[in-house]
Amino acid sequence: MSSELYRQIILDHFRAPHHAKPLKNADIEGTKTNESCGDSVKVQLRFEKDTLADVAFITGGCAVSIAAASVLSDMIVGKSRSELVSIRPEKLLKELGINPGPARAQCALLPLSALLSALKK
Repeated sequence: MSSELYRQIILDHFRAPHHAKPLKNADIEGTKTNESCGDSVKVQLRFEKDTLADVAFITGGCAVSIAAASVLSDMIVGKSRSELVSIRPEKLLKELGINPGPARAQCALLPLSALLSALKK
């Protein structure tokens, strides 16, 4: 993919993020903050048995962290807990279509960190 297409993916998800709402009746939630820039993400999860039925995120972050939360939320609905804990950072970055430097990688991976934090509860 071209870098222009990657930028478009980020912009599309930033402008109209998927699952960007509070989730009523969440079973678990996890929150993470990127100390270096102040971005924060809260991920809320609702399960039916062992399957993720719904997800929501609330964020105060940059375009990359918002887009990453949106893309991640699309990736995980319908997955089992074991599938969720096995999501690797490389998979999310591939779905986002970026290969960020260290500073932006923290922003891009913040939603995944919040997800994994929630699953440990």
